[in-house]
Amino acid sequence: MRKLLLLPVLQLICFFSIGQSTQLGVLFGETLIQGDYPSVRTKVGYKALFNPGFGLFVRQPIGDRFGLNGNFYFSSFRGDDALDPDRTVNHTPSSYTYPMLEISIRGDYGFLEIPIAQRNLQLYGLLGLGVVKITAGNNAIDENCPLLNAVIPMGLGIRSQITNNINVFLQAERVQGLNDCLDGLDVNNTAKDVYSMIKVGLSYGISGEGAGGGNNNLLDCPTFFRRRSY
Repeated sequence: MRKLLLLPVLQLICFFSIGQSTQLGVLFGETLIQGDYPSVRTKVGYKALFNPGFGLFVRQPIGDRFGLNGNFYFSSFRGDDALDPDRTVNHTPSSYTYPMLEISIRGDYGFLEIPIAQRNLQLYGLLGLGVVKITAGNNAIDENCPLLNAVIPMGLGIRSQITNNINVFLQAERVQGLNDCLDGLDVNNTAKDVYSMIKVGLSYGISGEGAGGGNNNLLDCPTFFRRRSY
């Protein structure tokens, strides 16, 4: 009887710790904001003001499907009134490029696995909470805008485990601002600023089963308790 009661406890320990490889990774992507300034031209030729970005993250898998990660991501927001020649009101200045830093915590859930060439591709969704800091050297940020702006990142992605230690992923994100200040301009309307990102990332497992070519834990789990780490 005691053994039967002990099994669920052992399973929880293995599920949350043993065999779960903490991952350190790098991100590269492109960022496009949809705010008060135009950032996309659809007339007389298509043009979108994408800006490159990069970042670092730490991810802790929880079982086969769940994961929690913290992100630091650097990029820029850019807008230009010239992209919309039909505008009746122009801004001052008429264009801007502001460096931005996003710090966020995200949860992800893998909802579908596709076996390809002896590897599994996992489709996943993500949802999180973060803050964004923008920097403008010309002091053009509206005085009503806060120093940090809260955002809600959400998105879809696909990832695969290349080796026991290395994972790669591609994801698309839509980040919803909770105010109208991500572009530094608050026009006091109900529309909230939004930005989109496409990211590719690479991570390396630094602890747990498989990291460093072996299991770093002193106590191993039975085979039926072990989890694959994405």
